[in-house]
Amino acid sequence: MNKLPYIPQAQESECGLCCVSSILHYFGCEILPRNIEGYENLGRDGISLQSAGEILSHYNLNIDFYEASYNRLDEILHEPVMLYWENNHFVVLYKITKKHFFVVDPALGKLRLEKEEFIRKYSGFALVAKSNEDFVKIKSNKLNQWKLYLNYAKNNKLRLVSLFVVSILFSLSVLLVPSFISSLTNYYEVRQSISNNYLYSLIIIIPSFLALYLTRIISMLNTVKSLDLSNYKTIIDKLFSVPFKFYLTRSSSNILFRLGLLRANRDMIIETIFRGLLDGLVAIVLLIAIFLTHFVSFLVMAVFSIFFGLSLAILRRNIMLKNKLELNEYNRLQSL
Repeated sequence: MNKLPYIPQAQESECGLCCVSSILHYFGCEILPRNIEGYENLGRDGISLQSAGEILSHYNLNIDFYEASYNRLDEILHEPVMLYWENNHFVVLYKITKKHFFVVDPALGKLRLEKEEFIRKYSGFALVAKSNEDFVKIKSNKLNQWKLYLNYAKNNKLRLVSLFVVSILFSLSVLLVPSFISSLTNYYEVRQSISNNYLYSLIIIIPSFLALYLTRIISMLNTVKSLDLSNYKTIIDKLFSVPFKFYLTRSSSNILFRLGLLRANRDMIIETIFRGLLDGLVAIVLLIAIFLTHFVSFLVMAVFSIFFGLSLAILRRNIMLKNKLELNEYNRLQSL
């Protein structure tokens, strides 16, 4: 058996198919929701628990339906169990402990729920799937969620490398300027004058710093413009190539909302990944400089860095969950 995967829903009506896909993946049949037979007939209301059972039966899994209270679920939890949730949603339960229930929610990911919260949301109906001798495992090429951006990076290597190099040079210059000013101040305090070497250095450093700054800004703007043009063209071409039934079974506001997310995704990639990588390199340079000049300060900085890194790692799960909740609620607002 495979580990139960989280397969995110692209719209509210896909939660049932995503749960079905997660269960199929668990048994070794790697089929994504869009490749499940009958996906093209998915309506705005999604599928029922009975329909989910019929789909799983089509792939040669034995199906049982239960109307069970929460305290009976551990009796049937030999394999992941698909649950009817909040009377309008589906999740997959895969683990129960004394205090917590662990579920995969297509809208939010893997969750650990307190017993009270689980009881409040569980709607009393469950579907259990088991493999049989006719079940066939299917291996497939997994969908790469970064394909859109990887294709852009592949076709614009020179642009991205030049932006990265200019950004590194600018970040290093930001570190060097304060050091130069400190040196100049100390020299003036001691000798009450400024040497010609410092004046010549100022004439070179100030224009160079401004040139790097402007070059970085222009390069960043050109990259953002190029990335947006490439992404929107790819998505619009795709939208014009899908069958018309695709639009009959989906909310137009949902499609427009997700088009608008392209810009948010671009900002996230540039802010989180690109600038995070640059900040990380600058931090490494600073730590090396501190290590070479003052070892005790380096140890203090290293301890604080590890502490804040671990704190962010612990908070990341909750931050991601809150972001998904916010996205889902905003999606509902757009639909209304």
